[in-house]
Amino acid sequence: MPNESLKFSINLHELEHIGMRLYGSMPPVLAELVANAWDADATRVEISLSDDQLTIEDDGLGMTREQVAARYLTVGYQRRQEHPQTLKFDRLPMGRKGIGKLSTFSIADVVTVITAHDSITTAFLIDAKKLREKMAKDPSGDFEVDELDNQKVHQRFNRQHGTRVELTQLHKSVNQPVLRGLRQRLARRFSVIGGQKNFEVWVDGTQIEPTDRGYDDKIEFYWFYGADTYSSRFKKSNENQSVRDRTGMLRPSLAKLRGWIGTVYLPSQLKVEGEENQNSIAVYMRGKIAQHNLLEGFSTNLYAESYFVGELHFDELDEDDKDDIATTNRQQLSVNDPRVSELREFIKQELFEVAQLWGKLRAEFGAEQLAQEVPEVRAWLESMPKNSDLRKQANKWIGKLNALKGIDEGNEELVKRELLKASILAFEVYRNKSQLSRLDEIGVDDIPAFLLAFDDIQDLDRSFYGQIVKQRLAVIKQLQRQVEQNDYEKIIQRFLFKNLWLLDPGMERASGSEVCERTIGKYLDDMKEADLDDDARLARLDIAYRAAQSRHVIVELKRPSVTFNIGELVQQIQKYVNGVSEVVAAEFGESEYKSWTIEAVCLVGSRPTGDARVQNQNENILAALNARVVTYKELLDQTYKAYNEYITKHEELDRLWQIFDAIEDFAPEVKEASNSETPLEN
Repeated sequence: MPNESLKFSINLHELEHIGMRLYGSMPPVLAELVANAWDADATRVEISLSDDQLTIEDDGLGMTREQVAARYLTVGYQRRQEHPQTLKFDRLPMGRKGIGKLSTFSIADVVTVITAHDSITTAFLIDAKKLREKMAKDPSGDFEVDELDNQKVHQRFNRQHGTRVELTQLHKSVNQPVLRGLRQRLARRFSVIGGQKNFEVWVDGTQIEPTDRGYDDKIEFYWFYGADTYSSRFKKSNENQSVRDRTGMLRPSLAKLRGWIGTVYLPSQLKVEGEENQNSIAVYMRGKIAQHNLLEGFSTNLYAESYFVGELHFDELDEDDKDDIATTNRQQLSVNDPRVSELREFIKQELFEVAQLWGKLRAEFGAEQLAQEVPEVRAWLESMPKNSDLRKQANKWIGKLNALKGIDEGNEELVKRELLKASILAFEVYRNKSQLSRLDEIGVDDIPAFLLAFDDIQDLDRSFYGQIVKQRLAVIKQLQRQVEQNDYEKIIQRFLFKNLWLLDPGMERASGSEVCERTIGKYLDDMKEADLDDDARLARLDIAYRAAQSRHVIVELKRPSVTFNIGELVQQIQKYVNGVSEVVAAEFGESEYKSWTIEAVCLVGSRPTGDARVQNQNENILAALNARVVTYKELLDQTYKAYNEYITKHEELDRLWQIFDAIEDFAPEVKEASNSETPLEN
């Protein structure tokens, strides 16, 4: 007697709702098929892509033709009632209602299933287009699937036992970068993947490991419930920092909860472009993720919240004799269930406790961690007297820097590096004050002790100025790049009048000179508006005045494209110098400003051309007026050379230089996913 045809035994309207529209993206669909393989006692699952076909194949027990009809094609089959544990490995089944397999219609129009049990193969194909046509005509009837010739399918699936699912006519294109991203998403959806559970999952020939979740090597501190089985995973932790047992805090109703809550070094490590947000506390039931983030929907309002990541395992939420705790879309837990509410409230309270501990740990181990990773900082700390209050305070403060809150996200490490350098300088100042306070104890005949104290002060002054020079070199490099891009006008004008050291390292704003600057600045503005014709006014970019180190400095910027006669320039400068002299004499009399020299600098694109003899005469006139012409390129090249030569010699003398260099080069190891990979849907 021939076998009856294979049919879907379900109201087709329900199939459309719970199957074809169950998910909207690929990762959860594949997770359902991987879960089916687990329930079938598979030890290996292979996911691959070829010829626009996504294939999932396992070495599980497979199904007989009768089991295909009674289980696979019968939605609502209560497997757990018949088999609370799997037949071969006594696993707790992940599936509950048998609807996960229908999710394949969410991403493909054609689904082919080939399954073998005791070397007997059953194969069939489901065409979603035909299925929808049947639904339109008679949604209440069964749908007959297309059975395939077993001899033909043996060419691509020839196992004694196992199942192969082929998805074709995919709704969205799938490429190799997508498959690489799938490893991470599947690793996060299952806690049973790996050798310990005898369950391997391979994607495109690469085995998924627990570390593929992407955060194991970023964990700085963690707290665990139950046995601590995580220390080998969290490579960045050490015994003193990581072992924080919170099992004793569990309520009686949550006594079987297992897992961990951890923090990372930087929030940005949990938020990588193109990836799922890892800043979450995931909940697993029977080895499969039940909700990506338990805290979804409410906030703790904790600063530390952005540092948290965790995995909680609680099989008791999915006991066979209790109601299904998952929502219809199977991707989260029902917030209305009392069991979920209790777990959420407990974890929320735990996070408040952990946040307090986290702050203390960051401060306590911050200096030690930094000293381990930056040997120069360790050497500096050890240079202080052992067991001294100064050394204790330095260790404590550097540890606090590691736990600073409210730093602009994205710039945390830059800010902390600068604060660390400033802190070292501050402690050096304090150390030198201590040295000076001991001068009273030094005898008048102990000249070496006096010299040693003042040498330390000179060293500190050298370190301070060295950092200033280093910052100036960075500014000059930036200006050089922008000048090369012909951004002369807006760049030079923006920086020059605030940074006179670009013209001369000795030019700094004089304290108390603001009144003089305002008075003379107004005079020059009035002069250039009244006395210049249109051509001269268009040639000028700007003119300004600054008081600097007993000098009145007049700076005129001419547009780089402007050519001019040096004789005209001499006349202009002569007018400025005479005018400023009159203002100084009239406004300030015999004050300190009158005794200052008057200097004029004209910044140009290129030097003026003309008769060499006349130019030489005019150059002499400029010199007599204490004036000079400088090109934009000369300005930057000469200034950079002067500061760079200083730095070259300075490095040999500044004992803090290597420490600051090491701090600037230091960055915590942050492994990020490549942004070149195609992002996956959540």
